[in-house]
Amino acid sequence: MFRSGSGLAAEDAILETCIENATPEAIRSALQDLTRWSILVFRKHLNSWAIYSGSDFDIDSAINEARSELGEVNIKQLIELSELNPIVAKRHYHLTGNLRWYSRTLIETKSAEDYLKNFIAKPGSAGEFILLAPSSDFSIRQNKALVKTLSETNTSSPVVIGYAPNSSRVYELGMELAALERVQKSRRELDGDAVARKEINSRVAAVKFELSEELKSSFDKADWHQSGCEINRSTRSTLSSIASKLAEETYYETPYIQNELVNHESISGNSVKARKELMYRMLGNYGEPRFGYEGFSSDAGLYYSIIEANELYQWVDGEYIFSTKDSNSGLNKYFSPLWKAADKLFKGSKESVSLAKLYEIWQAAPIGAKKGVLPILALIYFLANRQHLGLYIENTFIPDLTEAYLDEWMQDTNRVAFKYVEIGKEREVLLKSLSASLEKSLGKQVIASPLESARGLVNLVATLSTGGLIQ
Repeated sequence: MFRSGSGLAAEDAILETCIENATPEAIRSALQDLTRWSILVFRKHLNSWAIYSGSDFDIDSAINEARSELGEVNIKQLIELSELNPIVAKRHYHLTGNLRWYSRTLIETKSAEDYLKNFIAKPGSAGEFILLAPSSDFSIRQNKALVKTLSETNTSSPVVIGYAPNSSRVYELGMELAALERVQKSRRELDGDAVARKEINSRVAAVKFELSEELKSSFDKADWHQSGCEINRSTRSTLSSIASKLAEETYYETPYIQNELVNHESISGNSVKARKELMYRMLGNYGEPRFGYEGFSSDAGLYYSIIEANELYQWVDGEYIFSTKDSNSGLNKYFSPLWKAADKLFKGSKESVSLAKLYEIWQAAPIGAKKGVLPILALIYFLANRQHLGLYIENTFIPDLTEAYLDEWMQDTNRVAFKYVEIGKEREVLLKSLSASLEKSLGKQVIASPLESARGLVNLVATLSTGGLIQ
């Protein structure tokens, strides 16, 4: 009547209910006798009794002997059983469009301090949740105190450290599994005893399953600490909510970009193509409403969700332009930290600064922009500030940005550089006279700025060299 089809296991409580006119003491005494006569076996991992098929091998004695020979729990095995999937900052993702995740790991108590001192976040992760593995060398009180102390360690990326209330159960199951596997691999008596081998295999499978479930709940139930303070689980009950809080505190100046095609560290070939087509439009159709977009192609979708949705392309003084000034209101306020960081970088350097350096600053905290969207943001900044930004490719001044140069821009950020140029007020009159002369010679508007005048002069020389102005 037990287990097969009924779902019942022969536990002590059920046996006492089923057997009438017998005290619990008498039933337990009978069960012990039957066990001693190898008629019954108590399956510890199931907490129930079963008919023993018969074997001369004493499994429990072998397990106890193996446990006495073991040291600590096998941490690598615990990690394998834990299925430590990353923790996603879901609320942060839905709010900002930026997917950030935190890795999870188990570490031994005795090696925790060295681990944190040399901590490097896994590629792509925003930080790590670290759970101290159970150990017999430290009491519960000692482990809690150690967690608080360790959480005060300065690391390059955010970490939270925890200790689970079910650690003693995890330790017990871990030792049980280690002992079972030791018996399974080292006892030669099992080679000729199919019944004992089956029993051992059954116990190993059951303990692995139970240990896996306990490890999963360890992360959920743990008391987590960050920077010496315990995280309030009543307000942040899930690991995802803790991760979102970490992300918000670390990347508090991140841009809000709701686009799944390019707002990632790595993007698909189709997304790369759509990004390139958008950048071509930004360059060739600058000044036109919506850059001429009317339909809903992939690149048009990038325009609508990144540029138009965040009011980055505006009608100002009778023309459509990108503006990175006075952007502390409206939706484009979330991009203000990027523009300010770029201004500080270029204005603070007398030498040219590579595009790679700009990307490095934009990707670092507290901005944390994603790699896939950086070329679009950099082109917005350049077009908005081209009067003061000189473009260099392999240390050669480029007067006009073309699609060919834009391709190099997207391929190798170390070859592309910018230099900030600004003229003093005493030279403004001379500059205006020069720009007026260039406008007359070239037949198009030349803005009275050092770089625009330089571009006009280069175009004039190119025109003269081809005989364009020779009467």
